[in-house]
Amino acid sequence: MTNAAVLPLGAALCWICFSIALRLMEQELTLLASFLFLGLTYARLLNATHHWFSLLAVLCAVRIIMPVRTTPRVAAAGILLGVASCFTQTAGAAVLLAVLMSLGWDGFAVGKPWGRVLWNGTVVVAAFSLVLFVMNIPLIKGVGWRGLWYYQVVYPRQYLAYWFGTWFPGLPEALAWHTLPRLAPYLLVYAVPPVVYPTVLWYCWRNRRNAVLPLAELLLLASTGLFLRLKPGRIEPSPRQMFSLCRARQPGNVPGREAVQFRRFRPGFGGPRGGEPVWCLANERNTSA
Repeated sequence: MTNAAVLPLGAALCWICFSIALRLMEQELTLLASFLFLGLTYARLLNATHHWFSLLAVLCAVRIIMPVRTTPRVAAAGILLGVASCFTQTAGAAVLLAVLMSLGWDGFAVGKPWGRVLWNGTVVVAAFSLVLFVMNIPLIKGVGWRGLWYYQVVYPRQYLAYWFGTWFPGLPEALAWHTLPRLAPYLLVYAVPPVVYPTVLWYCWRNRRNAVLPLAELLLLASTGLFLRLKPGRIEPSPRQMFSLCRARQPGNVPGREAVQFRRFRPGFGGPRGGEPVWCLANERNTSA
């Protein structure tokens, strides 16, 4: 059943895509970009996971600092990036790097005073760090700093496999001539970013002396997409690994409460080739560090 959050979340994502694209393209092309996102990406999943909420937060942060880099706008962007990291830790950190790169561009190519550039960078990092700290206060009170470090850093490194740069997450079915029409949207979405992002960055560098082009905004968008692609992405464990975790009764991800781990594999997304569902339920009370 589709969750009630899917519709307003999708509407908000389409609106922010339209708002960002409107600064760089004509209105007709802006509508096309929003509809492409809705039809090729969001409508095929209709699942309001934490990834979409973090994406909405980082896009709002990018949109806020696109027109001008004043201190309130930069601080607001840092706050939104901190909120994004509360949904997906690596998303906020990746876009923070993109924002810092864009601020550095202001000093290098635009010619803004480096004192102002360093001030904006300090503000966005401080706002980002402050939000992360405030949002993690309940966890720090519950499990302490060592427990928080264990559950957010040590445990994922030990029991989950990660890889940098998830350019090709997988296909829902095997690639063949008769499945090509159904898989064409997936292939298009996977093939375009590795070409577009480096091309835009090269374009910005080549025309860095042109004060008419909106190079700062283009650089911010391209670096945001690139760093989001290059951030660590989780590789789904195999069924054998999942059953091993269940038998070993490893602690879950919710400290101090009854933890429930649940995973269903789909063909082409890390599961068995036949697509057999693998259900894992581990009910184990965690111990705080």
